[in-house]
Amino acid sequence: MDEETEVRALVEGALRHDDEAARGLVEQLYPLVAKLVRTHRPPRMAEEDLCQMIFIKILQKLPQYSGTVPLGHWVSRIAINTCLNQLEPEKARPELGPAYLSEEQRAQPV
Repeated sequence: MDEETEVRALVEGALRHDDEAARGLVEQLYPLVAKLVRTHRPPRMAEEDLCQMIFIKILQKLPQYSGTVPLGHWVSRIAINTCLNQLEPEKARPELGPAYLSEEQRAQPV
């Protein structure tokens, strides 16, 4: 069985609420999702937490997957959009580092 056929079978199994198929799908997609998270992860968010959020979304939205595009492309969009959505609050309230403080402020004890 080639990889595309195997992935299709895992998707179909996950859609039937087969836990083993869902677990296999996560294992198959984890390297792609982890790579995307490492590239797009907000600085204050743990990689594993973000991967978990993404896989929850993937499994929830799986019935919407039409199969007209490769699964990897569809998963990539979900992963990147999730990362970008997590960045929004950080843009609104960025963390200030020592470089943003004056010398007097840096000299004060915390």
